[in-house]
Amino acid sequence: MRSFKSPFSPILLLLVSLLVAACNGEQPAQQAGAEPVVEPTSSVAGDAYELDETYVFPGFGFSMAIPAGWYAGTDGPATRINELEADHLTAFRDDPPFREGYEILHDHRNMTFMRSMGLGEDPTLQDLFELNKRVLGWQEPVEVSETEVFGVPALAARACDTVSCEYALMGFVNDEAFYLRSKAKTEEELDAFLPTFEQMVASIAPEN
Repeated sequence: MRSFKSPFSPILLLLVSLLVAACNGEQPAQQAGAEPVVEPTSSVAGDAYELDETYVFPGFGFSMAIPAGWYAGTDGPATRINELEADHLTAFRDDPPFREGYEILHDHRNMTFMRSMGLGEDPTLQDLFELNKRVLGWQEPVEVSETEVFGVPALAARACDTVSCEYALMGFVNDEAFYLRSKAKTEEELDAFLPTFEQMVASIAPEN
């Protein structure tokens, strides 16, 4: 008896069968012993931090919970808290390089200094916002809302410059102007970290 030989190669037949299965919504079976395929996930979407440490802002009278293992340091009235050690090593340069990880900045200045920066007498929160916007080079649009920080009324501003985005809180307490912000490389990363930052702000407490 003459055997029939298909004019199609085995490889072509396999491709056709896979195409038919795909059209029918079927998934090809995984070969025995093969490693399972893991779809990549965004590290940004999974960002979550346990607030296992407490940091006391020197000379300011308040403390705040921060993620364990982050790097904190103070230079004069400014405190920087960095996710990555490499960022923190250069955090207090006059012109710091691009940040790879998240950074928290807290700064507080007396009113004499603020007036030297252009803040007028009896300033309002809006005056403070306009000064920060000008000095920090925020680009439009800037989202502004009212909030409360350190037990006093404050403004929250969400803004970007040419290299990063930040969510900043600003106001007046104990005859000083304060500035507390979270910074990230992109808006997506800022959004991913904001729930953690909000928990940090909610943990702020006065030091006795």
